[in-house]
Amino acid sequence: MDSDKDNTMLWVIAIVVLLVLIGGGVGLWYYMRTDIVVSIEPMSDTLMQNESRQFSATVRDTSGKDINTDVTWTVDNSVAGRVDSSGKFTATAASGTVLITATSVADTSKSATATISLLPSMPIFLKTGGIITAANPLYSRDREFYATTLENGNLCVKNKNNTNKWCSDAGRPNGKYFTEVQSDGNLCTYREPPAGQQKGGSVWCSRTTSNSKDNYIVMDESGKLCMYKGTGPDDNKGQIWCSL
Repeated sequence: MDSDKDNTMLWVIAIVVLLVLIGGGVGLWYYMRTDIVVSIEPMSDTLMQNESRQFSATVRDTSGKDINTDVTWTVDNSVAGRVDSSGKFTATAASGTVLITATSVADTSKSATATISLLPSMPIFLKTGGIITAANPLYSRDREFYATTLENGNLCVKNKNNTNKWCSDAGRPNGKYFTEVQSDGNLCTYREPPAGQQKGGSVWCSRTTSNSKDNYIVMDESGKLCMYKGTGPDDNKGQIWCSL
């Protein structure tokens, strides 16, 4: 009888030890799960319709050590945009806000989210022969600034609240004017000629030259209107001129 009691006690002790070990394992596993921190770069952005941006995610423990870095990428609105397995997001809508999320594969309860504002697609640079008018301004990619040619002949860079950041100060009688990117590397403003007539002399020029017939202007996100050699931002061959 005593032997049976001893065996029963041993079984009870074994079960208790097993439960403690399981509980400790679960606790350790839970601790390891809660130790994961996911971050995403950039955390926010503004994209035009059909524009893409590469996002990246980092998975670390709370000490900053990289751990299992695998993540899955998802988007909250598949009509507004799509994201591939590498984190490259492409905007498919022309307005609204979309969220993309990177979720840790090691611990699916841990994730990070970026917010993307969507805007209609439009030119963000003008090549040789391109013009800026009051009706067709040139915007920075984030829409914080734009360049326009005013009815007094001034080429102006304006903030999104329509206040002037820089103007050429041409100061001519009111009328219709346009600013042209010229093949000689000059950026010049002209008064719009009557129908069938050639344009007259310029009312303002950047007074610059280029040894390349391929030149372009772009409004950067600091509010500077700049002209470069090349066919576009992906073919930048050197700065020619920038506004203040």
